[in-house]
Amino acid sequence: MPPDSQELVAQLIERFGTWFEDERALEAGRMTRHLYPYEHLFSPIQVNSLKIKNRIVMGPMGNVSMADETGRPSTKMIAYYAERAKGGVGLIASGIVPVTFAVDPSFTEPGNLAPDVLIRHLPRIDGSRTVFAGWRDLAEGVHAYGAHFFIQLSPGAGRVGSPECVVKRHKLPVSASWNPNFYMPAVPCRPLTDRECWKVVRATGQAAADARACLADGVYLHGHEGYLLEQFANPAFNRRKLGHFADWEAFGLELIKEIRRRCGPDYPIWYRIRMYPSATSRWPCARPTASAWSASGPSSVSGTSARSR
Repeated sequence: MPPDSQELVAQLIERFGTWFEDERALEAGRMTRHLYPYEHLFSPIQVNSLKIKNRIVMGPMGNVSMADETGRPSTKMIAYYAERAKGGVGLIASGIVPVTFAVDPSFTEPGNLAPDVLIRHLPRIDGSRTVFAGWRDLAEGVHAYGAHFFIQLSPGAGRVGSPECVVKRHKLPVSASWNPNFYMPAVPCRPLTDRECWKVVRATGQAAADARACLADGVYLHGHEGYLLEQFANPAFNRRKLGHFADWEAFGLELIKEIRRRCGPDYPIWYRIRMYPSATSRWPCARPTASAWSASGPSSVSGTSARSR
């Protein structure tokens, strides 16, 4: 490894600190009988203007084939989340919901309302207000049991999208820079233009405003697991030299700012980032600085330890 790279890696590792070497800190985080009766776990918590009845959160899981061909949540999907709320969870986040199908060609097939074959029948909140009734029914079903509901908004799949768009739509997959496709590395993914990035930013703000209108209590930004938002926030994949989005912080921060502009200062935003080093670059996850976060104002940040795609 070149000396300059070694120095950079050392600086990045130093930021993590040594908390994991403190046995007392680790012991305090273990779920053991000594923590009984788990008073904090079942105590309410305030997130902006939202009060959640306990600290049990159901994270996003796949909601493939749980919506009809227009993207409206089906009765099966509504019943699924209502049943989870009935179990006592305080907060539920939906699976992936794309903010737009107009930028990432791996999401749709020509002349087909349904998403790509690998992610068929994803729920939608863009394009038509006919889907709103399904989202309202879902949110009301969750609220009926005292739980709250966030919609997970995804700017796109990027390099982890299906490469079938090359033969079905005659378009290359997209990414933050020129990157190999995850499923077929021989297929290149072209970088989004700055104009396309701003289009995604505006679509995210619109999706968040629509989510709020559909009674969703907040939004969850899909910024982990190697998808498009994570690609922009990781210097291993974002190697842009020119333009606003060459700054790896810029894309995620602009999404947050747009949601704040459309939904106000109190609407909860949950931004999930990746904590695991990239499988291909050995760069730790790129995380916005504390000052940048405070300027944009997400309500909650969480991390995942899953390996980057």
